[in-house]
Amino acid sequence: MMLEDEIFRKYTVDWNLLVSYGFIKEEKGYRYVTNQVPGFKMIVFVFKDGHVKGTIWDTALDEEYVNYRIESQNGTFVSEIREAYIALLKDIRVHCFKETPFVSKQANRIAQKILEGYQVSPEFLWKRDPLSGVFRHPKNGKWFGIIQHIKADKLKNKAQGFIDILNVKLDEQCAAKIVEPGFYPAYHMNKKSWISVCLDDTVSDEVVMDVIRQSYIINSPDPYWLIPANANYYDMIHIFDDTDITLWKQSVPMYENDIVFLYVSSPYSSIFYQCEIVEANLDHVFENENIHMQKAMRLKLKKRYDISEFALERLKEYGIKSVRGPRHVPKALVKLLEE
Repeated sequence: MMLEDEIFRKYTVDWNLLVSYGFIKEEKGYRYVTNQVPGFKMIVFVFKDGHVKGTIWDTALDEEYVNYRIESQNGTFVSEIREAYIALLKDIRVHCFKETPFVSKQANRIAQKILEGYQVSPEFLWKRDPLSGVFRHPKNGKWFGIIQHIKADKLKNKAQGFIDILNVKLDEQCAAKIVEPGFYPAYHMNKKSWISVCLDDTVSDEVVMDVIRQSYIINSPDPYWLIPANANYYDMIHIFDDTDITLWKQSVPMYENDIVFLYVSSPYSSIFYQCEIVEANLDHVFENENIHMQKAMRLKLKKRYDISEFALERLKEYGIKSVRGPRHVPKALVKLLEE
C-alpha cells in the first residue's frame, strides 16, 4: 500500500481548507509544493475524487527521488527524507481532512444513513481489524450489519486491491439476492443466513438501505408478550377503571412500544387486556410477602377482551399450555388478538 493511501485511508478532504493551507487549485485537483528539505521539493496533489498522491523531486539531479518508498532502504539520509514526507502528509491530514468511520465513500454514506434512520453508530470491536464496524440492534444488541474492509479477491475472483463490504442477515432471501450484481455469498458469516454487498457503488444506496431494513427487522426482538397476573394479588377486574396507565413488574428485557397481553390466573385463566409499554426498565424496588420487584414498566391500556374470549382452553390451540411467566406470543394468536 502506498504511503498516501495508508495515511489518508479513513479520511475525507475538506476542500475549503486546502487553499488556506497553501494548495493551488488546478484543472484536476489541488497541488501543494514545499522545499522544507534542502535540495528536495515535496509535491502533494489532491485529485478531485479525494485521492492523494505525492512525489519528492531531487532538485540537484532534476529527477524524482524514490528511495524513501523502498522499505528496505533505511539509512540515515533516506530515513530523514521519509520521516519529513510522512510528517508533511500527517500535517495536511490534520488541517485539511476529517476522519471517517470507513474507507470507501459509499460505506461512509451508508453509515450516516444508518445513524439517521436507526440512531445506531458502528462499533469497532477488534484491535487487529480496526476497519470492521458492527451495527447492533438497539433493543437486543444483535448485529444487523457489519461493514468490513477486505481484499477484493475474497469476493471477486482475481480482483485487485481492497474493498468495503456490508454483511446483512436476510435468511431465506439470500438465494434470491445472490444472483443480483454486487451481491455475494457472505464473507466470514453463515452463508445460509447472511449475504455480502460490495460498497463500491455497484449497488445503489437505496437498495443497500433496503436490505439493511430487512436485516434490522429479522434481528428485531419479538414485541408481543403474554404476562401472567395473579388474581389473588391484583384487582384485575377494576385495575383500569380510573386510569389507562398502570405500573407493572418487569422481570425480563422489554422495550417501549412492545405489546403486552395481561393473562389473569385462576379462577379466570384468560387474557383480559392488551397494553402498550410506554416506559420500560424503570428502577422500582418493592417487596412484600407476595411480590418482589426491582424493575418496572408503565403499561397503557389499548384494548379490553371479554373474559371468556381468550381463555386458556383456546390458548392451548396455539401451543400455550400454561402461563407461568413472561413469554412471547405465537404469530397466529397475535393476529387474532389484534383483530
